[in-house]
Amino acid sequence: MNTNRTRMRVLACLVCLAMMVVLGCATTSSQRKEALVEGEEAVAAEQTGAAGQTGAVVETARPEKPEALVEETLAKPEAAEPQVAATAAAVEPAPPVPVAKPAAAVPAAIEAPSWENIPFDYDKYSLKPEARALLDKLGEWLLKNKNYAVVIEGHCDERGTTEYNLALGERRAMEAKAYLTGLGVEAGRIKTISYGKEMPLDPGHDEEAWAKNRRDQFLVQLPR
Repeated sequence: MNTNRTRMRVLACLVCLAMMVVLGCATTSSQRKEALVEGEEAVAAEQTGAAGQTGAVVETARPEKPEALVEETLAKPEAAEPQVAATAAAVEPAPPVPVAKPAAAVPAAIEAPSWENIPFDYDKYSLKPEARALLDKLGEWLLKNKNYAVVIEGHCDERGTTEYNLALGERRAMEAKAYLTGLGVEAGRIKTISYGKEMPLDPGHDEEAWAKNRRDQFLVQLPR
């Protein structure tokens, strides 16, 4: 009896051990399957990510925006240098600015002197000695300064008619011109004009004013 019981116990223990072994193997196999599934999912995820990154690289390699072109040029300066050099070679240098030469000194124009009036007696056009002395100085100056001309104005006092004084003033101017041409001054450089009594030097109505107004007046100037 004791032997049978011992056998039964041993057999029961063996059965328990066998079940434990079977259960352990099943758990290990399940864990292995789960590990394999997780590994395959991880590999698939990595492949998907790599494919996405590859597509991004491809898109970046074909930039369509101007900013991408600028970045590419900045990233590769050696590619832009030949273009810059070619552009610089095509631009011609600016011609040198000519330096203005200092103007030659121009001699100052000789200032025409102011000449005194020559007086006449009442109703006369003949030259007085003092008038001849003044005309001698004027003629000498004109002979030295041949670029100048002279205008001789004949004037009268207020007495007499306008027509008479215009004629008398013309005779007084022509008398002075004849004297200057006698000194050698060209007649073409001498112009005469009569104002009669229309332009008095002194507006008075006495002998002193009349004596001033009976005159030849001179205007020396460059011919126009």
